[in-house]
Amino acid sequence: MDTNNVTPIAATLLENNPQLKLLRDKGIAAYQDGTLFIAESYVTDSGVVSLQAYCKKNNYRINKEIVTLDKVSEINNSTVSSEVGISNDSKSKAIQTFHEITRIAAQANASDIHIISGKNGAIIKHRVNGDLITIPVSLTSEDGDLLRSAIYTNLTSIAGRSYMPSKQQDAIIPIENLSRHIQKKVNAIRVATTPLDNGGLMVLRLLYDTGLDNANSLSDLGYTEKQISIIEKKHSTGITLIVGPTGSGKSTTLKIILSALNIFYDGRKHIMSVEDPPEYSIPGVNQIPVANMETTEDRDAVFNGVVRASLRLDPDIIMIGEIRDLVTAIIALNAAMTGHDVWATLHANTPLGAVQRLVLMGVNINLMAGPSDFRGVVSQRLVKILCPTCKISFKQLSDHPQLYERLLRSGTIGRLTPIIESYENDIHFRGVGCAHCNETGIKGRSVIAEIFENTRNSKVMELLIAQKWPQARAQWLAEGNKTMMMHAIELIKQGLVDPRDVEDILDEIYYEEVAHV
Repeated sequence: MDTNNVTPIAATLLENNPQLKLLRDKGIAAYQDGTLFIAESYVTDSGVVSLQAYCKKNNYRINKEIVTLDKVSEINNSTVSSEVGISNDSKSKAIQTFHEITRIAAQANASDIHIISGKNGAIIKHRVNGDLITIPVSLTSEDGDLLRSAIYTNLTSIAGRSYMPSKQQDAIIPIENLSRHIQKKVNAIRVATTPLDNGGLMVLRLLYDTGLDNANSLSDLGYTEKQISIIEKKHSTGITLIVGPTGSGKSTTLKIILSALNIFYDGRKHIMSVEDPPEYSIPGVNQIPVANMETTEDRDAVFNGVVRASLRLDPDIIMIGEIRDLVTAIIALNAAMTGHDVWATLHANTPLGAVQRLVLMGVNINLMAGPSDFRGVVSQRLVKILCPTCKISFKQLSDHPQLYERLLRSGTIGRLTPIIESYENDIHFRGVGCAHCNETGIKGRSVIAEIFENTRNSKVMELLIAQKWPQARAQWLAEGNKTMMMHAIELIKQGLVDPRDVEDILDEIYYEEVAHV
């Protein structure tokens, strides 16, 4: 390769050129040893043409080679590795660090690992029972950069592609790339990265073989008998949505529902799922994975294509991992309207809010009018369950003046007054921790939920179709339905949860909700 045409100064200036950086991030051009490598399908790209014009204007004499997209990725990958100083030895140490932090995380049943690099170093955090806990490891900022790069480049199933610190990327680490210490517990790890203003962030979501402390039924999850009777009604057609924010246990709930359906029908129904990617292995369910798309646009296109294709595979029951856009929503509703029992997740706060969100996406609300097409919505959250050994009762607060002062200052005591009057002996708060709960004060989590069931001649649905949202909510309550807050208050009365943890995930406890329980 002839590099005599480029002076070292010119090469350095070009390395730092923002146009080149953008082309590298897009994965359509690379620069190494004085040669500009251009992906063959992007020769006429405006950015590529503009960069060449820039070089000509500034007398930067460069060689040019037209190569494949894979070759561009390979060169960019080696360049990024070189820039952060990745030797084989350093890379090996970074991967050892990954295996160690995932082992500790899996041992603590952590749902996520955060690797955060900033100016003053890198920190590792584990999310356990919904809380982020900083892990005592000493890492420089460079260590953090190297760790993220090694994970993405060497361990994900799209290994070989460039880790781009300046762009958001998603990938999956398959089970064969995990250490043997966690392979019996964790199926895979989902990877998401993003640049920060002074560093970078990588979040690793651990996909366990089972969820929520090995729950095997909706009752184990924390659903009430009435809620279970609604969810477990058998339908031949129609769509049911499970909604809630990220980390609210939607996938675990669906795993239990599909497992129960498989057992009930004894293999007589073809059950399929389309997931991005499958979080749990579900016996009797044909699970179609969708992963490793580098952009959201690619992911959505592929996901919707797979959902369409799955409907040609003669399913009776189909689970769609997540409705993210209008296209997926229409496909899901069409499936429900053409003789399929459909289950799907959606990010929404409440059951009626889920209907509102679908309308905002562009779905015609009249498509959801009939109960044989639109069955309803289950909304859920996860609340922490107190350790029975070290939890602190209301009467013991006199022995914990600092906790009592915090409860008074925050107004929690005042808001609990209607409950305290009748359940003073039962209300408990989180303790400082003990050997039984790994010093956390928490012994797991439970679902709190609320449900909208669409029925024939539903007055709630009539109001929803008229888009009278507040009136629909009032009608739903008037019909005797319970909110998530009411569900949570029942757990407070039983001494199972700390009222502060309820307020953390919902809102402040207020009298109207207490009065309905």
